[in-house]
Amino acid sequence: MLFRNILRASLPLLFSGITGIAANAQDSIENAVMSFQEVVTEIASHSEDVASYEELSNMLIDLATNPVSINTATEEELEKLFWLNEFQIHGIRQYIGMNGPMATRYELGYIPSLTETDAKILSAFVTFDMSKKEFPIKPASYFQYDRHRLILRSTFIPEKQKGYQNSEDEGTNHFTGSRPAYYIRYNYQLNSRIYAGFTAEKDAGEQFFKGSNRRGFDFYSYYLQVNKVKLFKTIILGDYRVNFGQGLVVWSGFNFGKSISVINTLPHNSGINYYQSLDENNFFRGTAFTINFKPVEVSFWYSRNRIDANKTEIDTITGKVMEVSALQNSGIHATPTDIDDENAIRAHVAGTNITFNKTNFRAGITGIYVQYSASLNPKLQPYSYYIFRGRSNYDLSVDYRYRTGNLILFGEGAVSQNGGLAVLDGIQTTVTSRLSFNLLGRCYQRNYQAMYGKAFGENTRNNNEAGVYMGFECKPLKYIELSGYVDVFSFPWLTYGADMPSSGRDFLAQITLNPSNRLQMYLQYRNKNKEQNDSADNDSKNKICRVTSNRLRYHLAYTVSEHLMLRSRIEITIYNNETSSVSKGYYLGQGIEWIPGKLPLKIYLQYALFDTDDYNSRIYAYENDLLGTFSIPSFANKGYRTYLMVKYTPFKQFDIWLKYGITQYSNVETVGSGLYEIQGNHKSEIKAELMLKF
Repeated sequence: MLFRNILRASLPLLFSGITGIAANAQDSIENAVMSFQEVVTEIASHSEDVASYEELSNMLIDLATNPVSINTATEEELEKLFWLNEFQIHGIRQYIGMNGPMATRYELGYIPSLTETDAKILSAFVTFDMSKKEFPIKPASYFQYDRHRLILRSTFIPEKQKGYQNSEDEGTNHFTGSRPAYYIRYNYQLNSRIYAGFTAEKDAGEQFFKGSNRRGFDFYSYYLQVNKVKLFKTIILGDYRVNFGQGLVVWSGFNFGKSISVINTLPHNSGINYYQSLDENNFFRGTAFTINFKPVEVSFWYSRNRIDANKTEIDTITGKVMEVSALQNSGIHATPTDIDDENAIRAHVAGTNITFNKTNFRAGITGIYVQYSASLNPKLQPYSYYIFRGRSNYDLSVDYRYRTGNLILFGEGAVSQNGGLAVLDGIQTTVTSRLSFNLLGRCYQRNYQAMYGKAFGENTRNNNEAGVYMGFECKPLKYIELSGYVDVFSFPWLTYGADMPSSGRDFLAQITLNPSNRLQMYLQYRNKNKEQNDSADNDSKNKICRVTSNRLRYHLAYTVSEHLMLRSRIEITIYNNETSSVSKGYYLGQGIEWIPGKLPLKIYLQYALFDTDDYNSRIYAYENDLLGTFSIPSFANKGYRTYLMVKYTPFKQFDIWLKYGITQYSNVETVGSGLYEIQGNHKSEIKAELMLKF
């Protein structure tokens, strides 16, 4: 009881934000995370899966904190640098084999398969020493070679949202908890042999040490991973993610999908790994292990986890949930309705993978069985006719990857319990050291059902889709990079928002200029069109129309000196529905990063103007945020956005992060909708973080 009271009283102070790492190393980690801003901005434009951004950020921090020894790394170890494609990994090893170990990061620029941008990003995640530090797992090692990292974070919206103004007495839906959000994460590492940690989170509006969360936080996650124990490559207890093949059967981790990383549609088969995201439903909890019988690896996993769902039928005698209409993924349990759906059913998952791996050839077989404690029975709609219904399902797949010379062939074929098929095949090739192509075809039958699949595609589910994707990267001159893709897709059956079979096309082109180490700029154009229901036609329910979105973006980053960096962005968007009016918008942003002399401070400041006709022409823009998070807000209507963030390093193992941001609108009287509505024309947030490393 005493501990609980102390913790409750001290959390607002603790979360006022302190964070730690040595200053120079910390700056490199920040720059490493920031280097992926364009990737996450592209992903945010068609997916608002915030948990995926947070997982990506944590993965990058772990890699930057524990960089790969590039001179001694195996191909499997280089695959930890998940944004590299196979040609780049092969090119790195080939360069070292021909020229000997690299001495500095500047040598990365001489590797033909790496562009100037690739080399800059990679330098933050690798070291150039020759030693492979592998220490035996002994009690003495736990304190001599171990690493600890503790993160405390809090966010708060000063304006009172509607959900906090409603009350239970009035019988209205309302937020049951307090307004601040709290986050704790602890990680332990003993070289590359032992990983352990836990995460605790309370979202805004959720209860804290009362009501449905009498044990404190709303979400707890924990893991213990041990590597290289005799035949066992990996053993995990607790929470983990599983990634095999191309993701048709199981892929619970981050996936690039369609982004400006146009060649990287071939994900690395990372197997089983500990879990550190904030997605409260899409992970596995239990045990998993991989046994290495070189050249064959065998993996098994079993998970028994409670997940959120909408209850539709409950046994009146036992109180057991018998049927649910949908699985919930928000992870927010702030209202009475949210709390009622929390941990509604159990998901039992068992799976196995057998992978044969040689230098140029890899093949695998994956099987997964899923059983729910209640029957899943979504509301029957024409578009949802083929969605999974029932208590259990299984999926089986075969995947392959073959490299010969400058050509890589890859793919996966899968079948679900009901006989639905899904096939994905692709080719990657480097025509020359300056030109690479990627061709990928997919055909997912309308009745294919995979509860944990996340393969490449336009839809969030890997079913009812056929398409062909082609991407290219070209380096015509040393400081010029060209890249782009075109994706043509169709949906043979109805989809949400289209009451007829439909089709679409997605096109992106970008030119990047790196005239010096101080200056980088790019110009990007994207055109996407897709068929959907015609909301303007009241006579025909089944009429669809083509909607086109055009976006042009210019971005410039200029390092004035070691103490000052400027970032500028201009973006224009045009949304056109062929049967209604055109919607337009623009965004102008200027950011500054400033280190004031010898003071242990780093200051981030940004001011942006935006003006869009409506939500259809909204614009997504990356902004600096606390370490371990990504912020990619969307801007609609008319107004400005500004924020100030300060990082203070009082001493070697401590950093303090504080951020204040505000969005002011000039053409609205309320911000947000539903329970998140704010009376007034502005919304602000206060964020703070502490990170201790020892």
